[in-house]
Amino acid sequence: MTTSSGTLSLILGISILVLAIGGWFFILYLMKNKILEDARIDKLAKLGQWVIVSVSIVVTGFIVSNSFKEREAQIKELEFFDKYVATVTLAQGVEQRWLLCQYFAAVSPSGEFRSAWKTYQNSIQDDYNDFKKNQFALDSLSKKGPLTSPADSARFKILSRKMDRQRQSLISNKDNPKQP
Repeated sequence: MTTSSGTLSLILGISILVLAIGGWFFILYLMKNKILEDARIDKLAKLGQWVIVSVSIVVTGFIVSNSFKEREAQIKELEFFDKYVATVTLAQGVEQRWLLCQYFAAVSPSGEFRSAWKTYQNSIQDDYNDFKKNQFALDSLSKKGPLTSPADSARFKILSRKMDRQRQSLISNKDNPKQP
């Protein structure tokens, strides 16, 4: 998982703050050892305090702003995902679901949602391969012409039933009033 911009901002902000506090302690060290002149001590102390407060305010604002932006991006991704879940569940059959997964895996924002679509596509890959195999076998039997042998006729019926099940949506007709 990649580092989010909020986490990166937090690390950067803390680093700057630590640097400012470290500088302030360095000035205190110089004052204690009488390396600095007394006239400059007050000015440097006030400057150090101003730097620490200013940097803290700016960094805090930046972190809060980034966290809001990050949350907004997550909400948009969820809306994107929710918008198309119905499309996949109402898709007629394995082939349409697989094609939709392929499409959404390509156009989804990179990150969790793209990998989720790819994972779902991988999970239905075996069903899709089985669908294509059955479709090829059914087409081969149909091209033979009239089915005269009982074995071919039985195989045709079995393949037809399998194909009918594979062409159904994930939601049954009674749950889905829009489906014919």
